[in-house]
Amino acid sequence: MTKNILSLSLLMAQASGFAYAAEGYLTDRKGQEIRNSHGQCWRSGAWTPSDAVEACEGRVPVARRPDAAATFDFNDATLKPEAKKSLSQSAEGKLKKSDVTEITVLGYADEIGSSEANEKISQERAENAKDFLVTRGVPASKIRTEGRGSEKSLVGRKCEGLKDDRLLACLREDRRVEVQAR
Repeated sequence: MTKNILSLSLLMAQASGFAYAAEGYLTDRKGQEIRNSHGQCWRSGAWTPSDAVEACEGRVPVARRPDAAATFDFNDATLKPEAKKSLSQSAEGKLKKSDVTEITVLGYADEIGSSEANEKISQERAENAKDFLVTRGVPASKIRTEGRGSEKSLVGRKCEGLKDDRLLACLREDRRVEVQAR
């Protein structure tokens, strides 16, 4: 019953404008995460691991929003030299540290194609990034991979109406990997 009352209270707070869903967490008007009685942040319904912030989850986001170096060509899971450089910097900077106990590599695809094809290519991207990190000295036992398909688009609706090469170029940010460490 207490859980139902808390859930109802949060829904009412959000409906009244007191709580906002931002970057996967409920926040107040000042942008501060709303916490429960145990000090944990309240996650929004759209929360995913890529939204994790250290203050709420104890996670250290290594690459929350990738730059162009961490993206892939359409229907391709091959790491480009720029992506390898970015992953090497992550490996040297944070991932090989002894206090990192778990690393998650999330692969994503753009919206083009079937959900089955997007799941497959996103998993291949995550696996290729993991394999590369292992060659840079990150223990394979610490790394897990997850293909996310076309969920969590970074481009949103800005590509609507585009076709062919312009559409592929616009969707490039969605063809990515993100690395998180905890």
